[in-house]
Amino acid sequence: MSEQPEIHNRTFSQVSDDRIKAVKQLGTFFEVLPDRRQAFEDLLRLCSDEDYAVREEAVNSLVMVFPNVPDKKLVWEKFVNLTAYPVESLMITAASALVSIFSLMPDKNKAWEDIAGLINSRSSMEDVNREIVSSLQYLIKEVPDKVQVWKDLLKMGTSEHSYVREKSTLFLSLVFPELADEEKEKAWNEVLELASESADEKVREQAARTLGIIYMQMPDEMKDETLETLMELAVSGNPEVQKESLLALPSVFSHISDKKTAWDDILRLTENENEYIRKQAIDTLVFIFPEMPDKIKIWADFLNLAKSRDDYVRNMAADALVSLFPGLDNKDSRWEELLKLSEYKDEAVQSTAVNIFIKVFPHVFSRRGTYSELVLLAETKDSPFLQKVVDTLASVYPELCSIPEAGKGLEEIRTSNFGEQDKTW
Repeated sequence: MSEQPEIHNRTFSQVSDDRIKAVKQLGTFFEVLPDRRQAFEDLLRLCSDEDYAVREEAVNSLVMVFPNVPDKKLVWEKFVNLTAYPVESLMITAASALVSIFSLMPDKNKAWEDIAGLINSRSSMEDVNREIVSSLQYLIKEVPDKVQVWKDLLKMGTSEHSYVREKSTLFLSLVFPELADEEKEKAWNEVLELASESADEKVREQAARTLGIIYMQMPDEMKDETLETLMELAVSGNPEVQKESLLALPSVFSHISDKKTAWDDILRLTENENEYIRKQAIDTLVFIFPEMPDKIKIWADFLNLAKSRDDYVRNMAADALVSLFPGLDNKDSRWEELLKLSEYKDEAVQSTAVNIFIKVFPHVFSRRGTYSELVLLAETKDSPFLQKVVDTLASVYPELCSIPEAGKGLEEIRTSNFGEQDKTW
């Protein structure tokens, strides 16, 4: 390209805009320039230009032409040095450039060493760290030496920057599957230590989440022991650790040998003072109850939870009862147990009972007989909640009103004070 000497001369111009123009041209036409070595040296030199705007353009151009540069290591070292330049935008540009060219570096272990060194350096700016860490998950996959990556991530977990601590802890789950089986016990214990002892609650939370993720990657001979650890964290850890451990339990519950004890431990958490723990505990119970062999016990437990003062726990328990009812034997007894909920003094519990009645009614043995019983109960107990059930069922199943006794009872109810009840139920 005959214009290269002119472009080269422009790189020495006293006018910054001229140098920026030259940088852009070198990047755009790099592949067709007759003297690529000269073009490369010009771009490399302009990375040290007195004007930081010229430097940024030179970095961007080098990233664009990086696959064809004659010395990749030299470019990499230049970018690493620029992350220490005292202009924020240039530091971030250089950090972004390192991320962009990482996959093209011949020696990725050495490149990773530099990246980890930047993140762990106390002299690195937080914005530089954030720029690199935000893309770390993509870089990790490229590094052959996963043991070293694991060590570096653990060190990042002690960073003075909270974002680095939190993200590096989460990224441990990406490395764990690549470790040899004989290294996994030590690695598990290191994550467990973070979950149990870190002073940063976000690190504890992410470490607990990581334990839940990596459990399935543990060697078979260690799964029972590590599963015990997860259960212990779920029932006795810090709140942020408990919630993440509870999140992990549904996916591993089938591997627990003593399911009854595990169930009872989680059940107790529905009374925890922490609202989020209560929510996560009932969510876990609802998810795992199909795995429990003793459905009558599960029914009784959810029946008690349907009386909870916590609205979320109560409503989730009600949904579980509705799911359980069709598959249970002796539905008459189960129905009688539900009726007792309507006698509970707490109106919220009574309202929950109404919703359960309406949803399980299609599965009772004798709809007509059950309906007649409800009509009589609503009348004799003067229960507005049972009256609500009767009225709703009559609208959904109008054929029930053809039952003489029920029809008479329903008519009496409708002409009583039921019409004055709150229609928003």
